[in-house]
Amino acid sequence: MPFKKRFLAVLAGLLALSVAAPAFATHENGDHPFGDPRFEERRDRTERPVIEGHVDRTWIWGPGPYTEAFMEPYADSPDGERMVQYFDKSRMEINDPNAEGLWSVTNGLLVVEMIEGRFQTGDNDFDYSPDPADVQIAGDAAGAESPTYADIASFELRDVDPLAEGTVINQYLAMTSIEESEEYGAHGIEAAAHVSETNHTVAAPFWEFMNSTGLVWEGGDLVADNLFQNPFYATGYPITEAYWTTTPVDGESQDVLWQCFERRCMTYTPDNPEGWQVETGNVGQHYYQWRYGDDHDDVATENVYIYLVDIEGSDDGIPMETGESLIPVEVEVEAHDTLEGRISAAVNALIGYEHEWLSNAYSDADAWVDSVTITNELATVHLTGEILPAGVGDHPRIEQQLAHTVTQFDGIEEAVGLLDGGPIIEPLGAPADGVMATFDVNGEQFKVWTINNQTIADLEAMEAGDLDGHFPYGTVVLESGEAGFNAPWDWHMDPTDVSITDSAPEACDLSPSALESSRFFHVSDIGTYCPSDAELINLVDLQ
Repeated sequence: MPFKKRFLAVLAGLLALSVAAPAFATHENGDHPFGDPRFEERRDRTERPVIEGHVDRTWIWGPGPYTEAFMEPYADSPDGERMVQYFDKSRMEINDPNAEGLWSVTNGLLVVEMIEGRFQTGDNDFDYSPDPADVQIAGDAAGAESPTYADIASFELRDVDPLAEGTVINQYLAMTSIEESEEYGAHGIEAAAHVSETNHTVAAPFWEFMNSTGLVWEGGDLVADNLFQNPFYATGYPITEAYWTTTPVDGESQDVLWQCFERRCMTYTPDNPEGWQVETGNVGQHYYQWRYGDDHDDVATENVYIYLVDIEGSDDGIPMETGESLIPVEVEVEAHDTLEGRISAAVNALIGYEHEWLSNAYSDADAWVDSVTITNELATVHLTGEILPAGVGDHPRIEQQLAHTVTQFDGIEEAVGLLDGGPIIEPLGAPADGVMATFDVNGEQFKVWTINNQTIADLEAMEAGDLDGHFPYGTVVLESGEAGFNAPWDWHMDPTDVSITDSAPEACDLSPSALESSRFFHVSDIGTYCPSDAELINLVDLQ
């Protein structure tokens, strides 16, 4: 059911908590959380073995995010925006929140944009305001001979004919032309793999690295596998040939082979230690600083409320039917021009938020906003991911925290949330195994789910009429009663928790119940009361 907005003037009398935090910051200012679980999965695959000391090899993304996650304009994504997060070596992005598999997260064509002097703002939309990036591709910042992204444009390197496979690479960029050097050729590095899509040939060290194997983090464990599930996933196709340069690296002049791809520029330094001879440049840092400046100061923010739960039921909060109350907490988020974008930012701030003393049913959620649709003052928040309640009591919190967070905005009177296309609440209580027993209590039906093997056997015997036994380890499923959620029922003593436990020694269809004479003790002790006049009317095997 959609949530209808209440009279929000009550906010004037509420305890509004303010939390000030920068919406954007560079890597040097501290650690940044991953904006999406899929970002962390991509990083962990190659970097976690390095971070934990299992291998000694170059970074693919960097040890952690370089910035906070935020929304960038992208015409072909929902609401005209896509989530991005910058890393030292790249930018992760989600163009289509409904995409699956390896390419559901892409890393941007940052090298192409810096060479061409344009920001991509849609599949076929571009902002041509910037100049090509006058930023060095490799080496120390003071290396005057190091090529820049702008040099690739001015030398028109994307149009240079490819080297034949097996050709020893000895070419370099001079002041006004491409020259050859026997000293560079002495390294013996060859052009290895011609790529027809862009008509360039990948140098041998880079091709070997793109197809290399080693320890990766996969499925929660270390396994030996290809570093890249697709050789071109991290780099894209080559857009230049490979060239040599001599540039300071950590203050020491070294020969460095470089080659740029759509998404990365790669370097090969023969004098580096094993595992670090091939590296990917800090393209993520270069692009971010080229586009935004060091601190992203030009991005506007706004303060919004997210709603958390005071389980003690503060008089200063918005009362809930559970006896708890909702407390507005003020947080800073990225400002958006559209109402859909503002709602998305607020809900994403709610998800994963932790507070010192207030409870948040979304604090452990691995979910994010795909999109928001608004129809006649009804906002539908489309979420994807996983939201697991800690207990039955979290169900009304999940609904009402989201609803109040959304309906704070002018023009929104009702709110509903969907998780992966269905109601948020129902998927949470939908068991994947065990059995579902349906009981009738004075004409009101409720369902109990259990995965306990002995309980399942007892229920099957009950259904066959062969057992008058006890009924342990069951949990009443959300929204199974007439009230719309677990309680109140006129026979039930506890309005927030309806677990049937092993402290209930008799089955719900026995009479009299052994709990009848001491039900108040059991209710206060375990939050459970099994009525004596319930009847098992259906049993479904979910396995």
